Amino acid sequence: TTEIYTLSLHDALPIYSVTSSQPSTDAGKVEEHSQQQAQTHYRMYPQRWIGLAAIFGLNVSTSFVWLTFNAVPDITASWLHTGLTEVNLTVILYFIGYLVMSPFTGYAFEKFGVKKSLIIGGVLNIAGNCGRYGASFIESTEDNHLPRLIVLLAGQFIAAMSQPYFLSSPPKYAAVWFGDKSRATALTIGSMCMGSIKIV
Repeated sequence: TTEIYTLSLHDALPIYSVTSSQPSTDAGKVEEHSQQQAQTHYRMYPQRWIGLAAIFGLNVSTSFVWLTFNAVPDITASWLHTGLTEVNLTVILYFIGYLVMSPFTGYAFEKFGVKKSLIIGGVLNIAGNCGRYGASFIESTEDNHLPRLIVLLAGQFIAAMSQPYFLSSPPKYAAVWFGDKSRATALTIGSMCMGSIKIV
């Protein structure tokens, strides 16, 4: 006889466990059953590469947000009517936001899974960028530059809190969705975006 069981582990791939048993009989004796032997097979879905590409894109997006203003410090300082110290705050806030949100990221991946954790990070990233964009509508002069600066830094900090969700996702995603032969490749692709964006 053959029995098929379907298990679900968070957002992991379905695991199909096929168990087969063959009864052993002997004339004149009580029927005895041999020990059941179980074998587990994992199906690798092509869609897993789409998810990996999405993680790569999210990491690239947060890298652009991180280095937006530091790439053109003089232009940013002129636009904000401030000095270079305030421009450097946009980068420093990214490290602070990472430290603040990192303890919650590991909990979110274990509690909600990869998909929902990436959605949380995506919402934070969008909200932060909306705040940064909204700062452009606030008038800024040399005598009154704080309102635009404060809104800009607030948006930068909110976007910064999305970074640990994206940076921490490749190992978890590769372990759940990829097999032994392709896991290292998936992890490399998901993690290499930070270095590539710095080169750009």
